[in-house]
Amino acid sequence: MAKKKKQVLAVKKKAEIEKPKSSKTLFEKVERFLDKRHHLIAWVITGLSLLMAFMMFDGKISIGLDDSTYIEQGWKYSKDFFGHSFTSQAPFYAMVLALVISFFGLNLVALKVVTVLFFVLSVYFFYRAFRFRVSWLVLFPALLIYATNVEALSIASLTYTEALYLLFQSLFLWAALRVITEMDNSESIVGLLKKHWPILLAMAVTFYFLFFTRTVGIAVLAVFLVFYGLRKEWKLAALVPGFMILTFLSFEGIKGMLWESTDQVSTQSSILFQKDAYDASQGNEDLGGFITRMLENTNQFISARFYEIIGLRSFPAEWNWGLTLITLIPLFFALFLAFKHKEKTQLFNLLFIGAICGFTFLALQVSWGQARYIMILVFNIFLAFFWLLTRWFSKENTRGYQFFGLLIMAIFVLSNFTTAFKKAQKNIPIAKANLLKGDKYMGYTLDWVNFLKMSEYCGDSLPKDAFVASRKAPMSFLYADGKEFYPIWRTDNNPDPDSTLSVWKEAGVTHVLVGSLRVNRLAAGQGIINTVHRVLQPIEEKYPGKLEVVKQIGELEEARLVKINY
Repeated sequence: MAKKKKQVLAVKKKAEIEKPKSSKTLFEKVERFLDKRHHLIAWVITGLSLLMAFMMFDGKISIGLDDSTYIEQGWKYSKDFFGHSFTSQAPFYAMVLALVISFFGLNLVALKVVTVLFFVLSVYFFYRAFRFRVSWLVLFPALLIYATNVEALSIASLTYTEALYLLFQSLFLWAALRVITEMDNSESIVGLLKKHWPILLAMAVTFYFLFFTRTVGIAVLAVFLVFYGLRKEWKLAALVPGFMILTFLSFEGIKGMLWESTDQVSTQSSILFQKDAYDASQGNEDLGGFITRMLENTNQFISARFYEIIGLRSFPAEWNWGLTLITLIPLFFALFLAFKHKEKTQLFNLLFIGAICGFTFLALQVSWGQARYIMILVFNIFLAFFWLLTRWFSKENTRGYQFFGLLIMAIFVLSNFTTAFKKAQKNIPIAKANLLKGDKYMGYTLDWVNFLKMSEYCGDSLPKDAFVASRKAPMSFLYADGKEFYPIWRTDNNPDPDSTLSVWKEAGVTHVLVGSLRVNRLAAGQGIINTVHRVLQPIEEKYPGKLEVVKQIGELEEARLVKINY
């Protein structure tokens, strides 16, 4: 009997060896090809991300204020690291910029090159996090989409938090996936800590810096609670989040000892609860308001922003609940399959997507619907979607149609790449001028050139004690090489001139920078942002001669510098 069994096994083995290559499915052939070259492919994709990031390089500051604000705060940290405190946004990125500023000064190109490196490193560490945990056929297309995504490449050379956050996200996932695959619920808590404390610590530390870089990072704590709860691994459900919380509180305690004001949560949560982020007088949202906000953000980010940045819809795309549902249903189905078949990696990945989306869609004002908030999940979303796709076409009755599975992947990859490559080609002259020639105005429209040149004039030509009010104070600060400006954020429709003058005089404001900044940045002659004009007009009408134009730059879309004669 034993002899017969050996003969049967020998025949089976021989049959497997002699099995014709044509019997392998298309997916298996592609997988085998990728497996033999996965190190090379990973480096090629990482190198491609570096090349395209520099093709898309933008050596200027954006006309949004977040990036210039981070640099200004970084400059303040560089001057007094432990005496300065910044809590209106997560402060760690500003602290990192402070280190760069300490070496290179307010050098935009140097700051942006460092940010590019953060992005490129995130590409490589996403590969390291998921290699051998998902198939190459799933990993590499998703990684390629992320590495050549137009929004990711644009953010790579802007001093926003996303590039550093994505680096921490890739490192966190690398550590977290090791935690969920290597730690066994059957071991004792003491044994688990003794054996796995290094990777637990690495995961907990990267979790903290996710939060410290962007507050949304706090949401990943819930991922472990749900993950272990679904798997009924109660010991790990207590140990892992508990370790994370203990590490978090330890770092918060150290931070509290080093800086007097460190509570970024309370500062930002006050805005979260407001109906209008810029007008607290409108009151706070009720339950119905938060539900409406969640639904509207879900619709706009999924159906509009997501498809815009992968090149399948044009900006600004209309929100479409049908498209939102068509996108979400496969992800929920993938979540069900991952749970049912105990696919740890994809279950964790899908819960991670859900946690970040849930926090983001609830916390963000609908008017803040920028693509960068969903861009941080592009890699994770396609990792889940392609996993579901390969599972579907690996079923016995669909294996013959695997070509169509590859075709669907190719459509997403090519659409994403083409969108980015077209923009990168157009940007090359600007990148050369900004990066190689030191031209810090190339790429701006005339209204912004004049405004920023006037800011530069304020920095190098006005007395040191001159204090200039500006509609875009952080941008003026950068182009004036660190000269502080008084910010004019918003104003009433009919501001009282005496109140304005009283506040400005007490603050020490001596001048006002008046720009002709376009309402529609793509076209001149369609109106200007008149916030500053509405403040100055009542003063001029009541007190003629109190405002004196002392400098003008430009004939069209000019910028003026107005002196206040108190």
